[in-house]
Amino acid sequence: MAVKIIPKQKEGGRSNDLCSIKGISNQQAVHLFQLASNRLLDINNWKNICEEFLKANFTLCDDLNKEITKLVKRYDYFKIDIPGPGPAAGEGYDWVQNEHISRFLDKINDTDLLSITVNLRPVRKLTKQP
Repeated sequence: MAVKIIPKQKEGGRSNDLCSIKGISNQQAVHLFQLASNRLLDINNWKNICEEFLKANFTLCDDLNKEITKLVKRYDYFKIDIPGPGPAAGEGYDWVQNEHISRFLDKINDTDLLSITVNLRPVRKLTKQP
């Protein structure tokens, strides 16, 4: 049975990006999956990993808009600095919230899947830091 990872698009733009690779051994495949998983969850390094393709900069932030260094978790916010003027409400940044992290292990097909779902709608109004 196939696992549906990407939810149905309801409105607005979308990006359904998938990547897969096969290791030459089960041990290598597990290592590659762990490496890819950590890269997916390391929002602050997306720009460094995809430098030639990614024009925006992504930064993980706490509830007070302070930049933090960790792997993204459910309900974490991150700001996106897209070249050009950004929205005034976000002080020039687009803000999104990670809604869900899903991991599926399909033992029958020997497949491991990881996905994150972010809210691309405006998710909050910035509060001034003390």
